[in-house]
Amino acid sequence: MNKISGLLFLLFISVNVFCQLEEPLVPDSCVEEVKFINPIEKIAIFPGGNDALICFIENNLNWELLNKIDTIGKFYVAFIIDSTGICQYQSTLRSIDERLNEEYKRILNMSPKWTPAKLNDKNVPSSFSLAVQLPYVRKCKNEENE
Repeated sequence: MNKISGLLFLLFISVNVFCQLEEPLVPDSCVEEVKFINPIEKIAIFPGGNDALICFIENNLNWELLNKIDTIGKFYVAFIIDSTGICQYQSTLRSIDERLNEEYKRILNMSPKWTPAKLNDKNVPSSFSLAVQLPYVRKCKNEENE
């Protein structure tokens, strides 16, 4: 008798579970407005563009120091271009060598004024990052490096 009542109990529970209706999800029903964390209309621009930025870094890089570092890998340099166009070193992400961190900080502090990012026709600060692969291969396309 206990076995039959137990089976009937489980049968009724499972019927109730399967009888529940699954309502379809309505896309974006919970989202009233999408907001970007760092919205900008125009990105910050180094004088002369990205190629000029690469040349600036390579022309100011301490190659003797770079050649002493025998690590292989990739690291990221993050910095801020403020609303006046001044480059402010922020951090090195996934650091490989402290000497590299200091070298990129030194170079970015020497950077000329950038054209700042814009939002609603106003200059705004924006974040920027560079990926650097070691061993480093020169990328600057000027007469000095060709």
